[in-house]
Amino acid sequence: MAESHFGELPLHAAVRCGACAEVVNCLLASYPAAVFARDNSGCTPLDILNGTGKMMDHDVVVAALNRTINVLTKEELEWDTKIKTMEKEFQSSKERKRREHEQILERKNAEIEDLRRELEQEKLATSNLAKKVIQTEKIVELKSTIETRYQERLKKCEEDIKILKTSNSQRKAKIKEMETIITCDKKSITELNSRVQLLQAQFTAVCDEEETFVASTVAKAESQMKILMEAQMMFIKETEKKKERLRARVGRLGITLPPKKFPSDFETPEAIEEEDMESLAHAEEPSDEEVAEKALAAAMAQFPISEENNE
Repeated sequence: MAESHFGELPLHAAVRCGACAEVVNCLLASYPAAVFARDNSGCTPLDILNGTGKMMDHDVVVAALNRTINVLTKEELEWDTKIKTMEKEFQSSKERKRREHEQILERKNAEIEDLRRELEQEKLATSNLAKKVIQTEKIVELKSTIETRYQERLKKCEEDIKILKTSNSQRKAKIKEMETIITCDKKSITELNSRVQLLQAQFTAVCDEEETFVASTVAKAESQMKILMEAQMMFIKETEKKKERLRARVGRLGITLPPKKFPSDFETPEAIEEEDMESLAHAEEPSDEEVAEKALAAAMAQFPISEENNE
């Protein structure tokens, strides 16, 4: 409610002006607490009504004011009792809450102690974890360096693989060429093997023919050598007879002949005289060497062996 400059409410002004009971009831109904309100002079509306004396509807207004005062006092008493009971309940609930709160505090303090212990343990664990993290960071750095090295190696390996692929493709092409060459060589080898087999057969036939020819020619040569040896022996006998004749002639002439010469007596004077005598004999008749050479030439003429057969 709004107050005037004198601290009066509308109920104070209505009582002072002598308003009717209906106006006072309306004001009391709108704001019942105005009955206990005091203005700047410290007067309530009932004090103002008693000071002004009797007025219109004086008793009705006084009864309305007293009724409202009684109702408000009863309500205040009720509210006071309620407030007291509520205060008691509040105190009891407060004590209960305090006890519960103390118990909760004790629990919380115990939990806080446990949490502090856990924090200390976690601090130790975090310190250990920090050390481990530092170690892991170092390991990660080493691994990163190793990974970079491995990546570089992988790049080099990839380049080498590319080079090897290109070289392999070239090698495959060369291998294909070599395979074609090998197939051609195999064909030529088979042909050569067949030719070699034919040549071997021909060679065996030629060897057999040569062996038969050589055997026949050797047999002929042996027979002819026997004939030559017999002719030579006859010639040697004739020459010995001629030498004996010459020696007999020389003996008749009174010339002494030296004995037959041996390989160690070539430089003696007797050997020189014997050579002179033999030269005289050879002057009349052909020598043994000439006869032997003529016999060999006749034998070779009888055996016409060509160069192809010798090869």
